[in-house]
Amino acid sequence: MLCSVLKLIRDRCQLLIVSSSFTMQFELPRYIEEEARILGPLNIKQFFILFAGIMACALFFFFFRTWLAVILSAILMLSVAFLMFAKIQGKQAYTVALAAVKYFWQPKAFVWKKDELTSENIYYESTRKENQKQPEPEKKEAKILSLEEIRELAKKLDKEEENDLESG
Repeated sequence: MLCSVLKLIRDRCQLLIVSSSFTMQFELPRYIEEEARILGPLNIKQFFILFAGIMACALFFFFFRTWLAVILSAILMLSVAFLMFAKIQGKQAYTVALAAVKYFWQPKAFVWKKDELTSENIYYESTRKENQKQPEPEKKEAKILSLEEIRELAKKLDKEEENDLESG
């Protein structure tokens, strides 16, 4: 009786082990950033970039002569098309352009002791430039020597030179 119970338990355990090893595993893609399309192939950011470009072109035709407005509009619309559809290292061009503007516009922060992040550990580049002013060179007063003092100085130097030659 005990043997049959142990066999039954063993069979059920094997059945559980076998059934758990046959479960299907799927790899889920990570970092999917799909933006909603609002107008054909354009998402909301691309639409606003296009809208701003068209508005700027309309202003060109309002403020400039026609031939100049056409040239400026063509240049602007080419750059708008680049911003809307180009990718730079797998990122949208408008994202890279916005990051570049933020990088150049915002002050740089240098952080020490990341574990203890406080306002004292953050040191902005603008304050660093203010604190790191060039020290003014020391102003040395020119001493005017008389003819006798110059002769004495020359004699001292000649004696030092003779001593160096004799010792060396």
